[in-house]
Amino acid sequence: MQTLVPPGPLVADNPDLLLDMAVRGKGVTLLPLFSVIDAVRDGRLRRVLPAWRSPDIGVFALMPSRHFMDARTRAWLDWSERTISPQLREDAQFFGV
Repeated sequence: MQTLVPPGPLVADNPDLLLDMAVRGKGVTLLPLFSVIDAVRDGRLRRVLPAWRSPDIGVFALMPSRHFMDARTRAWLDWSERTISPQLREDAQFFGV
């Protein structure tokens, strides 16, 4: 087995990779709450800079028209509102945001 040391910071667009590196103690990362909450709860990660927050971003569903929305799209939007939104609020409360 050979160990390679990268010459600079790790940049990735894969939150699982960034989370894994942070859990292994390879640095600090900025990830959404839902990506890190389990690792924080079970002690594999801890918050640094708790007074600092990144800007909030929204989640939007873009559709050509509300008047002609098919049943599958409506069902998915309803499920998202019932399931995902409350979980995001609960996660934010855990972190005090």
